[in-house]
Amino acid sequence: MLATMVGIVRKGPGWPDRLPPPPRARQGDPACAKCGEPVAPDERDAGEPVRHLVCDTQVRGALLRRIEASRAVHRAAAALAAVPAVQAKLTADIAALPDACDVGDALAFLARARVVVECSSELSPQQRRVAISFVDATIRKLGG
Repeated sequence: MLATMVGIVRKGPGWPDRLPPPPRARQGDPACAKCGEPVAPDERDAGEPVRHLVCDTQVRGALLRRIEASRAVHRAAAALAAVPAVQAKLTADIAALPDACDVGDALAFLARARVVVECSSELSPQQRRVAISFVDATIRKLGG
């Protein structure tokens, strides 16, 4: 199905389909001098003693959600760009997105992409089903 939509894609051995989630702090990681929670390597301040860049757990969680939302938009835009008719209709929506979108922005973009795919007369029914399925799965992953 997908091969008829975008052609045969040869994937290189070193390119994953999606990025792994950011590393989480584990019990073996050093404890933060300010809040006492473990500090993952990418959350660590470069100074001594060991500290988080941001000690607030809610703020760190919000940043992780923003990262995942941005990744979801990038994956959806790349996948839908394989269909020129859909890409042309979504170009302005993609350009209007902020550099690091939040979950609400990502869900709004995905809803617009779903409408464009549903209303695109250039797609065959099979292509439309595959694209809508992809967009819906991305929306569910973001919690929408």
